[in-house]
This record gives sequence, C-alpha cells and structure tokens, in this order.
Amino acid sequence: MDAYFELTRAKILAKSVKADNGLGCIIWTGTKKSKSEYGVIKISPPGLKRIVRGVHRVIFMCSIKNFDIPREMDVSHICHNPLCVNIEHLTQEPHIINMHRIECANVNFCTRQHEPFCIFMPGKLYSYFWIAEMPNPPQGPLGGPAPSPPPGPQKLFVMYFILFAGLGLPYKKVT
Repeated sequence: MDAYFELTRAKILAKSVKADNGLGCIIWTGTKKSKSEYGVIKISPPGLKRIVRGVHRVIFMCSIKNFDIPREMDVSHICHNPLCVNIEHLTQEPHIINMHRIECANVNFCTRQHEPFCIFMPGKLYSYFWIAEMPNPPQGPLGGPAPSPPPGPQKLFVMYFILFAGLGLPYKKVT
C-alpha cells in the first residue's frame, strides 16, 4: 500500500507547479471540479472502487498513508488557495474550524480562532479597523464592506488586526 501512496503523490506533483506567490504554494494544474475552484483526481486505492476526490484531500491522505479520513473532517488550506497541494499548507480539522478559516479569507487576515494559523502574503502589512457609530463605515482590506462590529455597547470601538510576514500578532482593543 505504501507504494500506491507514493505513486499517487508523485502523480499529483507531476501535474502541479510551484506558485510565485511568496507563500510556497504548489498549484494543481489538472482537472478542476465544475462550479468550484478545487482540483479533483480519480483514484483507485487497492481493494476499493474507483473514486473522485479533492486533490488536496488525496495528497493529505497520501502523506498520512491512510485513505480513511472521516467525511465529517475537512482538509483545510491554511493558505486559502483551493488549488494548493503543498502538504505543509494542509491540515485536517472539523468542518466548523474550516468555516473559521473562510472568515479569515473574507477579511484577509487570520482571526486566530484556530490552529495552525492561516498564512497570507509575506511582506504585506494588513491592518483592519472596526469602528462603531460612524456615519461612513470603514472598508475592508480588499475594498469590500467591513464586517459588523462585535456585539456589545455602542461606543467608539477600534480593533487592530495586524498580519506581517505571514505571522499574526495579537490585536489591540481601544474603547
């Protein structure tokens, strides 16, 4: 079985290229799932029928040498790149934690509600503000709308989230 894991891993890496994004992502260039940004691959594990699975899930299975990851467990990308197959960017976790990661991707910084922490572009400084009771709410880091401030008293509430060189720093709260 070990030979099958290595052969499958090599097959995936043969259809992948190293990304020039500063994070070390390895990008799958093979088949993509329709209506999704995720790569897929057909595999035929010994003793099992031929199946189609997410390529990031399959390479994770090859790294742990086990095709038996429970369906309720997600294989998450800490780099937020759905085509990345770099095993160092993948982690197995419950679905709720993966949803926290989606929150991070939406605001473009790691909210640090999970481990391992998300990684973003090194060398960029991300700062984010939530300010309540202002006539013109701030824009998110990518120009989109900012999320609502956390529940609580409606005072001037500023929260800084800083992410530098892929490392999250604790936020500072001022009221």
